[in-house]
Amino acid sequence: DLSKSVTWGVFEADGSRFIVASVHFCTQDKEIGALQVGELLTLVKGLQDEYGCSVIIGGDYNSTIAEATYQALVSAGYVDAHDYAAETTDVRTNQWYPKFDTEAGIMKPDVMVTIDAASSVDHIMLSDLSNFSIDLFGVVVDDFTLSASDHLPVFIDFSKQDNEWTERY
Repeated sequence: DLSKSVTWGVFEADGSRFIVASVHFCTQDKEIGALQVGELLTLVKGLQDEYGCSVIIGGDYNSTIAEATYQALVSAGYVDAHDYAAETTDVRTNQWYPKFDTEAGIMKPDVMVTIDAASSVDHIMLSDLSNFSIDLFGVVVDDFTLSASDHLPVFIDFSKQDNEWTERY
């Protein structure tokens, strides 16, 4: 009952590849979350060995930058896209659960968006920066995202660069 999930894919453009993993680590027990990072690192290491490419890991870490789950990825050499983006959105990525407004008949946000990225639990991390130029780390904050979940979508706008090609994603 403490398990969460990982979804991954290997993407290719013009013969160059990168791995993207979307994670949802355990929220009830931080030590289990750190163990799940170990399982994820074993998975992506196997993919890296097979495909020879960099890794992007994004999602709900259920861990701030000071906690074990996040720090396990830092210890493995991963870097936070937020810290290396040319432009960032410094808002907290998680909030209170939206509430149902019976009068309006819709979900409405119980707004808690603050300028406090350090307490966020949603992150995007990269295995290395040698192939990536991160132009933007963003958080989608609008009435729809505030009403849909206790998390706000995070994204990066990046270029993958090597000797053969530059592609924007």
